[in-house]
This record gives sequence, C-alpha cells and structure tokens, in this order.
Amino acid sequence: MRVRLDLSSIQADDTIIVANNRQALAFKRTIIEQLGAIKMPSIYSYPAFLKKTWSQLNPQDSLRLLSDHELRILFSELINKCAVQNPGAVTDEAIKCYRLMKTHFISKEKIINYQNSPGVLFVSWMDGLSQIKKQFQLIDSSDLFLKMEQALKESTPVGNYYHYGIKKTTPEQNKLFDLLQSQELELPQANDTYKAISHPTIEMELQSIAEWSWEKISKKPQHQIAVVIPNLGELQHKVSSIFDEVFGSHAIETQQKPFNISLGNSLSQYPLIRHLFKVIDLSHEIMQGNVELDSLCRVIPSPYIKGANIESNNRNLLINQLLGRGKSGFTTKQLTALITDCPILKEQILNISQIQKKRRASSEDWLESLYQLLDIWAFGSDRALSSSEYQLFEKFQNECLILNQNPALRRQITFEECVNLLKKHFDAVIFQPQSGDANIHILGALEAEGLHFDAVWVSNMTSDFLPGVVKFPLFIPANICSEFHLPSSTFDLIQTSAVSTLSKLKALSDEVHFSFAETNDGREQIATPLLDFEPCAENTPIAPQEQTLTTVKDTCAPRLKNTVIKQGVQTLQDQMSCPFKGFVRRLKIQEFESNHLGLNRAEQGVLIHRILETIFTEISTAKALKELSGESINRLIKSHAQNAIGTTDQNYQAIEKGRIIRIIKQYLLLEEQRTDFTVVATESVVEVCIDGLGFTTKLDRIDQLANGDKLIIDYKTGQSALSQITGEVIEQAQLPIYAISNEVDGIAFAQINASECVFKAVARDREILPSSKQAQTKMPDWDAQLNTWQETLSKASLDFQQGVADVLPEKNACNYCDYDLLCRVEKTLGHA
Repeated sequence: MRVRLDLSSIQADDTIIVANNRQALAFKRTIIEQLGAIKMPSIYSYPAFLKKTWSQLNPQDSLRLLSDHELRILFSELINKCAVQNPGAVTDEAIKCYRLMKTHFISKEKIINYQNSPGVLFVSWMDGLSQIKKQFQLIDSSDLFLKMEQALKESTPVGNYYHYGIKKTTPEQNKLFDLLQSQELELPQANDTYKAISHPTIEMELQSIAEWSWEKISKKPQHQIAVVIPNLGELQHKVSSIFDEVFGSHAIETQQKPFNISLGNSLSQYPLIRHLFKVIDLSHEIMQGNVELDSLCRVIPSPYIKGANIESNNRNLLINQLLGRGKSGFTTKQLTALITDCPILKEQILNISQIQKKRRASSEDWLESLYQLLDIWAFGSDRALSSSEYQLFEKFQNECLILNQNPALRRQITFEECVNLLKKHFDAVIFQPQSGDANIHILGALEAEGLHFDAVWVSNMTSDFLPGVVKFPLFIPANICSEFHLPSSTFDLIQTSAVSTLSKLKALSDEVHFSFAETNDGREQIATPLLDFEPCAENTPIAPQEQTLTTVKDTCAPRLKNTVIKQGVQTLQDQMSCPFKGFVRRLKIQEFESNHLGLNRAEQGVLIHRILETIFTEISTAKALKELSGESINRLIKSHAQNAIGTTDQNYQAIEKGRIIRIIKQYLLLEEQRTDFTVVATESVVEVCIDGLGFTTKLDRIDQLANGDKLIIDYKTGQSALSQITGEVIEQAQLPIYAISNEVDGIAFAQINASECVFKAVARDREILPSSKQAQTKMPDWDAQLNTWQETLSKASLDFQQGVADVLPEKNACNYCDYDLLCRVEKTLGHA
C-alpha cells in the first residue's frame, strides 16, 4: 500500500495528519521510497494526533483520558438504568450522537428544545456522564480539542502541518487545521478509465473477484492488489470461504494466507475467548459447590488447560462415565470422588474449591480472582499457542484490565455481574489478529480511500452504497441534523458525498474494476446510477486439478503384535458376532454401566457365585449334600449368604438377601437330584490359548462324576439356552472355550433365578444331569460339537489377530453400532 503523491517538499520536522492508521502506514512506506527514512516526518491518524498533542501540552494534568471501551461502559451503565429495549444497540447509537454533537459543536440546549424527542433522555445520559467525569477527573477523546484549543492558539507551530484523506472534515477538524495552518494534500486527478460489470449473484461476483486476484498475483507476485467491499462486515465469512476455495488456503494459519481481510470480529466470537469464559463459568460453579454436567463436558477435554496431553484419554473416559450416570450435575465432593485416573484435573478442582467464597467484592478483587483461576488451570501452558491464539490470549488479559480502571465499576458487585460485564465488553471490542505480508488486501471503502494499489476491484456498487440513503441519528432531531450538515442528513449531502467517494475509488489505481450483483441471498439489488454496467461474460469454471485417487482398505487393521490379551472370552464372542466389534476391543474403551437403584444384575450374579463357591467348598460331594436335613440346608445357606452380603440396615439389601436365599435353596434341591459327584474346583483361574491367542478365564465349577467323567458347570443368573452355544452363531463363548481348552466330558449351564432352576447341558453322556427326555434327545453329539466349536473359535482367534474388522454384524450383535461408538470417541478425542 502506498499513497500517490509527490512528497518531495516534506521535511523531517513536518507533521502529517491522516484519517486512519492504514493511511499513516502507507505514507511512511511512500516517504521511505521517495525520500529515505532520514526525512521521515511525524505522521498520525487524527485521533492519535489529538491524544499526543494533549499529553504534550498538559504534561502535569491530573485528568485521565478514558479509552473508547471505558466510555462505552459508562454509557452502558447509564442506559441500563432505564427500561430500554436492545440496550447494546442503544449504547452504540448514543455514543455516535455524543461524538457528532461534540465534533459539530451542537449544544445540549438545542436538543432539549424538542421536548417529546428521544433526545431529552439522551441529554440526561450526557449529564450523568459529565457528573461521573467530573467526580473522577476524567475526559474522553471528544473533549480533547476544547481542552487544548487555547494552548494551541498561544503556541507557535514547529514545521509545517498537512492533512490528508479525511473524507469530509467536521467543524472541529476545520478549526484545528486553521489553528495549525494545515495544508491539505490533495489526491491527483482520478483515472476515468475503468471497467464496470454486473453479475447475477453475489457468489458469482465474489468468485470472479477471487479468480481475478489469483490470476493477477500469479503473474506478478510483488504487485499490491486491493479488493474493496463496502459491506465487508456482512459478507466477511462468504468472502473468506470463496477466497480460501480459490487459493486452497482453508487449512492455513491467518498470518500465512495469501490474502488478508482487514475487518476483525468481536472478541467474544473467537473460539479461544469463548473457551476462556467457559473455564471461568465452570470455576465459579466449582467454588459454589455444584457443577453442571454440561459445563464439565465443555471444559474437561480442553486442549488449553494443564494436563490435557497427559490425561487426554482418561479425561474423555471420565466424561463418558459422568454421562452414563444420567445426572445433570454433581456436587464438588461427588465430582472429586469420581475422578480417580486424572490426578492433575482433580488437584485443579480441589484447589479452586478451596478459594475463599465471596458474595460481593470490588471489580479489582474479582480481577485478581480471575487471574488466580486461570493460574490454577494453567491456561495455555499445556501446548504451544498458535500466533493467533497467543494474540487473543494477550488481548483477553489486556481487556480484563477494564475492571481495574473504570470508575463506574468502583462498587461491590457479584462474580456473575463481573463476568457478565466482561462478556458484554468483549462483545463490543473488535479485534483482528495481526495478518501477514500478503499482497492481496480485502478491505472496506473507507479504509481504502486515499491509498494506491497496482490493481483494484471494487464490488457491491449498489444504490444502497452510492449514493446511499438519508439517515438521521436516533437522538438528534432531523432539523438540527440539516442545520449542522451532519453526514447523510440531506439528499444534497449524500449526492455530493457519493460523487466524492466514487472519485476517490477511481483514484485507487490505474486499473480499476467495478462490479455489482443483481441478487444477494435472494434479495434483488439495484446498481448505482453513477456507473454504467455491462453484463459479465459466461463464467468458465476453473478446470479441477487432477487428483490421484487412493483406495484405502478400512476393513483390515494391522496384525496384532501382543497376542496375550485381557477379556479374551468377550473378545472372541464379539469377533464372531461382528468383526468390527471384535476390533473395537483393541481400543480398550472403558464400558460404563447405566444408572440403577439397588444392586444391578451383575452385582446380584456376583453374590450368587460367591455364595455357591463357599457352599460347595464346604459341601463338596453329592453324598454330603443329600445327608443334610432341610433345617441344616437352611442354616447352611443363611450362613454363607450372611458372609457374602454382610449385616446391613439398608432395606433393599435385606430384601435382596431374602430373595437370594430362596433362589439358592431352590437350586440346591436341583443338585440333590443328581447322581454321585465330587466338586473338584470352584472359581478357578485357568490359562487358555486358542490358536496363538492367550488369555485367562475363570471356571465357575468342575465336577468329577462316579464314572470318572468331568463336567464344567457355568452359573447363569439370567436366561440361558443351548442354542446360544450350539447354533450357527456362538452367542455365549465361555462354555465352548472351556470345552476345547480342558479335558472334560461335558459342559452345562446351571440356570439359577427366581423363575426357574434348571441344567442345560451338552455332554458325552446324555443323562449326565437331570433333564427331560426331550432335552436329552435334542442334545447334539459331543465329539461333533467339539469339532464345530474348535473350528469356529479358531477362525475367530485368527481373524482377531490378523485385524479382520468388517462391519458385518450378526442379528442382535449390538445394542447400538460400535462403529458409531468409535466415531463418537474419535470426535471426543479430536477436541483434545
């Protein structure tokens, strides 16, 4: 960016006042090129010049200058005391009117004369602001000229003064430039050679601009290209998306993109800032002692807080565990008790919970608390922040200082009020991370005026932009606007302004393109009457770049390296029901039980297993069992149940104890019907190897019969069926695995529940257990069944080891798809 001026007469002791910082930078670059850095004059934007001059003329002044954001907070505090709708928009309009009145020397009395206008309320806000400023010895930027006017009259200017690029000078600026005897640096005559093209839609217009920019910069990379978009705020995201598509820069950091967009966003729109406030909100809940589950889920996986990398997996598993409990929130005590595998996170929560709780405090005290909370979380310390993130975090810390500066906040407020005030402040602060040295500049019309580029495209040349429409400020009556010639307040003013703006846009470059879109998001638009447009030629789409298609086989994972695994029985069962479900076992995703009252099914089954283990350790033969009287059996069961469950005052546990005693008594009656047997082992752990896949498993019980045959019994407290192990698909793999891994002559389910106690067996001897004739007839041949189990389980073992992971579920294989589960896990882990 440069300015198109001959600056040879400028001296080092001169001063140049420009409209904005972009023009100031352009002047410095042009002077270095034309005169060298040694002849660099003082160059300021108009607001910066006022601040610098006031501080020089009043070095000992006790008044403090309010920042624009502080002024906004003061206005907001005054306006919030009134019942107004949309206070944010009202605050913006009030500040605009306040500055117009100051720069155009409009007195309050003129406004008050219009008794029934909104201006009367506005003047009351101005009076309130004046009182605050007087009480705390404050001034704002609109006071500066009047504060230093007399001193300027009495001082002798050093060097010459020049001004440039100010679209329409205000009475205040005219007075200042007269005092400084400032000369206007005028733009050279505008180039009247240009192209003006219309496009059917805004998307087609932006696509053409992006392709033109890409073509220009490809041919001459050092050229400075400007894309001027008057309504850039409205189109920013659409512009960014289309330019990223054309330049292939979606995944590139802002500082390295081949273009820069000069418009920022409000701080609160940036993800890092939103995340900071989520961390603060969670911290407050922890201090209060009650934490919302939603707050936890938003913060725990955060990549910005300490421990994010070390505890990443465990933190995501913790979220699943908390979700599985079906509660919307937890007390801080409950939460810390649940955190067992995330020591860093637990310590952070404990440290925050121990912070002294305050109902109300000054904003300065709350600022200290905010810094303390971020220090505990060690925000931004666990991984290096990108350039944009670092700038945002630094901006967050600087803007929080508003709590320590603004006199309107020198009162006792709650933590919630403090945070809400900060959030509103961040809504109003516009921020743009520092951009790189790209040579394509996308900017608004006001920012572009007065600059010079190698090529320029000005878009959205609609009648809404030029000439525009008559606009009156909300709190200044129309008659006063016309009297003081406020911008856009009369048709003559907007016509004159439009002609001037068009002339300055034409002067931006020797190559200027204008365009407009006939529709924008379905709304018809009218072209500016100041230009004649030609329809665009048919857009020729850019030929797609040739891509090499890569086919990835996602049904086969890498071969298993460590063939000794845990939960081998369940793994093989899953592999047989759905290969992908078996593969998911490799990921070691922790399973969480759903919320329930009392003892769940698994806990009930464990109790029955434990009681039967101790009973058959004490009574290990059929003979000993049959010799017991009914009373002795009752005492035996109660004694072992007491040892397993213990003494309890919990009503549900007492009920459960009675239920279990009845079920076991019914089962022992079934055991008494058997022929002689001896219990060889109960709850014994054995090592198993199925075609190279090794794991351990536990046998509920092994019996030896009178003829020497051995029988494995598996207790089932739920429903069971032989079809689960003898059907085409093995749905219960435990007994088949026992059968092919041990020298036995039969296996059996011992179904033990309130509805029925029954044996369901497959054995060499069909009469090995008491059962119906029909069941004995349907029992498959033992040796043939062993071969079938061996083949099926061997295939499942080899498939699991080789990484076979096809999504081919058998019927009823999944309550929900494990493929869906994996996608959700990956999404969760991806946030870290």
